[in-house]
Amino acid sequence: MNNPATKPRFALLEWLGVAILLGLLIGFLLWPAFGNIRDSFHAADWQTTQGKVIESSKRRYTNENPRTRLQVRFRYEYQVDNQAYIGWRYSFGSPGGSQSSGVNLLDAEQSVKVHYDPNHPSRSVIDVETSPWWNYVVLGVIFSAMFFAGLMAWLARSRDQASKIS
Repeated sequence: MNNPATKPRFALLEWLGVAILLGLLIGFLLWPAFGNIRDSFHAADWQTTQGKVIESSKRRYTNENPRTRLQVRFRYEYQVDNQAYIGWRYSFGSPGGSQSSGVNLLDAEQSVKVHYDPNHPSRSVIDVETSPWWNYVVLGVIFSAMFFAGLMAWLARSRDQASKIS
């Protein structure tokens, strides 16, 4: 194990393990974004119906900590085949459904066009446009470029150390 000839190979295995873990972490963090992009593209083909905003409000409050928080409430009602539903998602722009966008753009009692999944009518959205989905792609490219640049620098350093040992 202390043989200098085996150290670069062992270090390569260590880096490979780190690379796999880092890739899994980045994938885990970006997965919801890709799900939102996919859902947004599918929602463009969903059925539509008229609905009405039943709640659209923002409220600032302070909890036990001296931190001020913002509570956003956005809900709308709609019907599909005489069955009433209540939706909350304004868009697929964020994992939270961009409720803030709905509150900023729509008032209570306002009529809205609701897109709903014909296979699961309880799944609905108001705005089917993808939020800047390219932000997630750019973020992924930046992380990938940083990772591969680091990996290439490490490989070059390992080769230099291996050639000095030989």
